[in-house]
Amino acid sequence: MRDRRFGRTGWMVGEIGYGMWGMGEWSGSDDEESLRSLQRAVDFGCNFFDTAWAYGNGHSEALLGKLVRANPQKKLYTATKIPPKNLQWPSRRGSMLDAVFPPDHIEKYVHASLKNSGLESFDLVQFHVWEDSWAEDDRWVKKIDDLRSQNLFRAVGISINRWEAWNGVRTVRSGLVDAVQVIYNIFDQSAGDELFPACRDMDVGVIARVPFDEGSLTGTLTLDTKWPEGDWRNTYFVPENLKASVEHAQALRPLVPRGMTMPEMALRFILNNPVVSTIIPGMRKTKHVEANIATSDAGPLPADLHGQLVEHRWDRTPTDWSQFQDLGFRGRRRKAEDRRQKQLRWQFFQQRGRAHGSEAEGYATRISGNHRGRRRGIGARESCARRRLGCERPRARRRAGQRRARAIFDEPVQQSVRRRNRRRMRRLRAAP
Repeated sequence: MRDRRFGRTGWMVGEIGYGMWGMGEWSGSDDEESLRSLQRAVDFGCNFFDTAWAYGNGHSEALLGKLVRANPQKKLYTATKIPPKNLQWPSRRGSMLDAVFPPDHIEKYVHASLKNSGLESFDLVQFHVWEDSWAEDDRWVKKIDDLRSQNLFRAVGISINRWEAWNGVRTVRSGLVDAVQVIYNIFDQSAGDELFPACRDMDVGVIARVPFDEGSLTGTLTLDTKWPEGDWRNTYFVPENLKASVEHAQALRPLVPRGMTMPEMALRFILNNPVVSTIIPGMRKTKHVEANIATSDAGPLPADLHGQLVEHRWDRTPTDWSQFQDLGFRGRRRKAEDRRQKQLRWQFFQQRGRAHGSEAEGYATRISGNHRGRRRGIGARESCARRRLGCERPRARRRAGQRRARAIFDEPVQQSVRRRNRRRMRRLRAAP
């Protein structure tokens, strides 16, 4: 393993580091296999490991702590990330620092990450999302300086949003950060436009993440590739992205030299850029560890091949499917929101039932088939109430009833909808 200088920190880190996201969130993760792969990487000379609290709510950090304790004789550089308070990946334009990284939140998660890992300090703490406008707010700077003075970590960095390499240049040139983590690979070369020159001028360490473009540059993706239910790649590789990714990867196949694999070519392409301090491919199997680390011995690509690959730059803009999902939090937020909306809907129906007396409640009970009046689950009670609103009529009228039902879930309830519901309930009470 060849080493490179990590910016002004002066650390000598391996060209190939270790990205630990897959050990906390991805389907198929196995702790025993993960620990074997981590130890294999250490044995091969890897000394830079990148994790985050969000990778399994601290699970990946715990694995890193075990690795460090298992190798007390070796210097392993540890890096983690503070999650945004609003759990939004990536950050949104116009987001205020108070909603994402208020000072008390920063302190809370630095201590939480140390507790998860069992370490006394980290070498590098990074902000997991970033907006360049936050560089003008000195509150996070003061909190970082305070925590660093307590020897909780040695350096600070930012992790730049997907396909937004420009959204960190001002912060780098401000001199406030020691490191930058950014997507950089054969397809995504935008970091070389403005960010890398700024890092070179300010002597800032560069961590290149997603070297295989989330799997596109492994050469194994096909139009029929599937992932287990719940795997975040199902939300990233939507049909339009999967098709485009496969086509761009196929275009590279004729350029892969004899005796070289596409993943090796992808890593060596990044090694051609001297501004990059380390690359952090995700690795969960020992065979991947051995193959990826071996690229350091092979060194950068020949100049002519590198020049040909530069022509395959693929500039993309953030879309709904590219915005994380990043860590499964979006799905959990949606489920929590759905549960809340369901409770609000039932509360509304319950209030309507009380307002119209026991006859309406009795009607709902009869429709549900629960003649003894036993309490049923929210779903059953809601279904009964929806029937009262006309949602079980023939298709066209049923859809209209559903639209009206959805409308009254919003607060405040529209007066016109209230009047229609009262008229409907009067008709129902008059029914035999």
